[in-house]
Amino acid sequence: MRNEWVSFSQGFFLLLIHTSYLVGMAVGMYTYPIPTFYTFVAPWIVATFAMSLGNFGQHIFVDPEKHDCNYRLTYNIMSEKI
Repeated sequence: MRNEWVSFSQGFFLLLIHTSYLVGMAVGMYTYPIPTFYTFVAPWIVATFAMSLGNFGQHIFVDPEKHDCNYRLTYNIMSEKI
C-alpha cells in the first residue's frame, strides 16, 4: 500500500502553485478580462459541468438492492464495439 499522505514541502509547493495561478488569473481578469475569461474561466466551467455529468452518467444505474456492492455502483461496457 502506497503512502497517500502529502509531506509539508509537497503541500506547501501545491499551495504556492495554486495561489500563483489564482493571482495570475486575477491580474489577467483585471488587465485583459475577455481573453482571460475565454482562456481560463470558460474552459474551467465547461470542464466542471462535463465531468459532473460524466460522473452522474456513471452512477445513474446503481442497484437499489445492493447499493453497497462496489461491482454494482457503475455500469461497464466490456468487449463491445462502439
